Order: sequence, then C-alpha cells, then structure tokens
Amino acid sequence: LNCINFHPNSTVALVGSRVGLVRLFQVDGEENAILQSIYLKGYRLCDAKFLSSNGREEIIVGSDGSSPNSIGLCYYYDMIAGKIVRIKLEKGGHQRYSLRGFQLSPDSQYLAACDNNGQINILSAGSKEHIAELKMNGDVDCLAFSPDSRYLVSHGKGNGCQAYVWDIRNIRSGGGGGCVNRFTDLGTVEATSLAVSSSLCAIGSNMGYVNLYNLEDIVKKAEPQPIKSVSNLTTAVTSLRFNHDGQLLMMASGNKDDAIRFVNTCVGRVYKNFPAYVGGHSGKTYGRIYDIAISPHSGFAAWATGKGTAHLFRINDYFNY
Repeated sequence: LNCINFHPNSTVALVGSRVGLVRLFQVDGEENAILQSIYLKGYRLCDAKFLSSNGREEIIVGSDGSSPNSIGLCYYYDMIAGKIVRIKLEKGGHQRYSLRGFQLSPDSQYLAACDNNGQINILSAGSKEHIAELKMNGDVDCLAFSPDSRYLVSHGKGNGCQAYVWDIRNIRSGGGGGCVNRFTDLGTVEATSLAVSSSLCAIGSNMGYVNLYNLEDIVKKAEPQPIKSVSNLTTAVTSLRFNHDGQLLMMASGNKDDAIRFVNTCVGRVYKNFPAYVGGHSGKTYGRIYDIAISPHSGFAAWATGKGTAHLFRINDYFNY
C-alpha cells in the first residue's frame, strides 16, 4: 500500500496501492469493514484523496507519470454515480503532465501538483482544468496548503535550500498566483515532505530532520528561524501530517522499517514509546510505512505499509472522528 486518506465528513477511509487498486473501509474502531473496491487497470497509482464539496463526492487518483499508461492522465471515482472518469492532463494545448505529489486545498477548490523544472500546476478541483502555473527555482518535490487555503508552501532541491510561500488569493482574482516570500530552510539540502497547520509549518529533509517554523514567520520574515528541530528519524522524511488543531505532528520515513514518530508540538516532545513495536524490542514490525493520515477531528491515526497492511489507532485525547 502506498496511500491512505480519511473522508473529511463521513467515517470512511481509503487505502490504495501502486497496481491501481483503491479500497474503502468503514471507520468504527472495531470491525472497520470493507465497503468497496475500485480498480484502475494498468494505472500506476501514487496517491488518492477524497473530494467532498458542493454535492460532489469523489476520489481523485493521481500518478507520478513514470509509467506509459499514467503519463498525462488522472482519474476520479464518482461515488454518487458509481463510475470511474478518465481525465487528460494537458496545458498549453499539448504539454502533458501528471499529478505527482498532488495536494487538495482544504476548501476543495484547487489541486496543486509538482512538475518538472520547478513548475507547480494548479487545477480546479471541480473541473480538473489547468488554471495556473507557478515557478520556483530548482526542483519542486513537496507541497502543502495552509488550513485556510490561503497559502501554498513548496520546497524541493537544487534551489539553494529555499522554501517558497504562495498566496492563493492571487489565483482566485485571476492574477495567476504570486510568491509572497521565499526563505532559506536552515540545514536542509533536499526537502522531501511538508505539512502546514493553522500556526506552524513542518519541513522534512532527506537526512531525517524536521524543522518547525511559525507560519506567520515564513509568510512575513526574510530570514525566519525554526522554533524546533526534530532529529528522531534517520532516513528521508517522506510523510508529515498535523492533526486538526496542530498540537500533534505525525512524521514517517518510507526508507526504514518502523520509522514513525509523533510529536507534541506544544512542548516539542517526541513520544518515543508510541506506536507499539517501534524500537525493535517486541520482535514485531510494521515494515516500511509509505503514507500516514489523521482523521478530521483527530480521533484516529492510520498508516499504510509496504506489507499490504494499514493500521488504525484510536487517539483517546480526542473524542470525535
């Protein structure tokens, strides 16, 4: 399995695999029964996310374009009509692109995806039409929207260790997007993951470090400083997720077995005794963890592994799904 996602409103989760298979599960913390399977034959699936907005209930499926059957294509599954819809991804009339590393804005209005040569493609989440292109120096490898959908943060490699902050309001007004700040991310040569909460931005590196910044600082300051650096992972940080109130940060690396940690962002403490098996003392292992997720109101955390299993945990400090 290589992706996992919670529905923003219903107690449903999806897991997906590279062979193009997506499965839906009821999230009840007990049986967690399978609800449905969707198969995209021949499509190299890299990510899948729920879209729930204005009467639309969809699962958007993207690829990195590395296989011939996935170049210039994405799919979505219409959950109401029960049908798979194929979408051609082209810009400028002929240039094909993929949904590599795509992110859905929290207001369900935009999709942002990484492209070659520092280009970021912005699509309408509803129509899947290409509406804008942003450009940063170097390569773009990770993206994250702020919870209010106002800002998009991008980062990667070959750009002088600089992260970019874009104001999405410029796209809404027809301005095509605008960089409001770029700053040097201290100690990061190659950024591999991003996450943004209402007050914080987390940047993960290929060396296993995670820098935490105040969101306001990276928007307004030329040289923002990390308020905390976490070094509990020793290989590239491939997944980062904040919970809904930003008090919990989940971080994982898909390059080493059981490489997952939780951080209490209020005190900057890493929970070293969670989850179970981590530390190698039990003789059990989760294996490689390729994606992580936290439910909309933080009642559950989950991750997908290279063993073909997904693991669901109840977070008792939060009462709602």
